Amino acid sequence: MEYIMDHIKEICECISVFIGLIGLFMAVNEYRKSNKVKRATYIDQLTERLKSDQDIRDMIYVFQYDEFEYTEDFHGSELEKKVDRALQYFSYICYLKEKRIITNDEFMFFEIDISQALRCKDLIEYLYNLYHYECEIGNYDPQGNGIENYSFGSLIRYGKQKGIIPDDFFIKEKGHKHYLNFNL
Repeated sequence: MEYIMDHIKEICECISVFIGLIGLFMAVNEYRKSNKVKRATYIDQLTERLKSDQDIRDMIYVFQYDEFEYTEDFHGSELEKKVDRALQYFSYICYLKEKRIITNDEFMFFEIDISQALRCKDLIEYLYNLYHYECEIGNYDPQGNGIENYSFGSLIRYGKQKGIIPDDFFIKEKGHKHYLNFNL
């Protein structure tokens, strides 16, 4: 009789473990579904900003048709504010990709706008000027491995990784326009 009671006890323990595993599986499954919904909502919010922020939309159009002109009058203008707003947003999206907060599939929603912006010749000139200006004012890392924090860094790193940013971008004085005072 004792043998039967022990056997029943073991069966109950196995059933309890099995029920616990089923509960764990269901909880993990619910967590994954909830996470997918949250990610989809987040991506929707990011894409919605592209559609609803008029400054960003305007600049996407300007970049897409390579109508942006980087001239001496650019710095301090309203256009500079619009360009910086769009570039900051693009850099944020690239940062999310860089840190693997968004996946490559999710990044595809933004990739064409970002890539087209980086193919705009005068935009590269503007980014070049900002990068080298910030080098001049001393934004180097302690180990001397180059510039650590610079404007639109994630965007520039993405462009470099994809081969959109030209090789001479990081070399000062290679035939680029200079509208910032490099000799502070």
